[in-house]
Amino acid sequence: MIKAQFRNGFDAIRERDVLLYYPYHTFEHVLELLRQASFDPSVLAIKINIYRVAKDSRIIDSMIHAAHNGKKVTVVVELQARFDEEANIHWAKRLTEAGVHVIFSAPGLKIHAKLFLISRKENGELVRYAHIGTGEF
Repeated sequence: MIKAQFRNGFDAIRERDVLLYYPYHTFEHVLELLRQASFDPSVLAIKINIYRVAKDSRIIDSMIHAAHNGKKVTVVVELQARFDEEANIHWAKRLTEAGVHVIFSAPGLKIHAKLFLISRKENGELVRYAHIGTGEF
């Protein structure tokens, strides 16, 4: 678990790998890491896939802020998210308008995994932070 003694999620993950088990751990750690990445000057790029998000999605907000802050942001939007197809088209439009590179899922292929990759420059080297999960974003 990410502890309060760490300044940010990157510090915690740099110390050691972090395993979060939902719903026993708060999803706030993931939201906060993406928020931090959106304004961190060391972050170069964020890549994420979106299956289904909340109406007032903090993840979408973080991706828009990241794009506005000069990060290269790529979002794969699942168009076959049952009952959320219309919402996902709305999010894709909003992301595109903000300068995010949006890729739509391939027809006939559903991506239900929850993934993101943050690329960050640390001490002159490229370091990548990944999240792999199954819970809804």
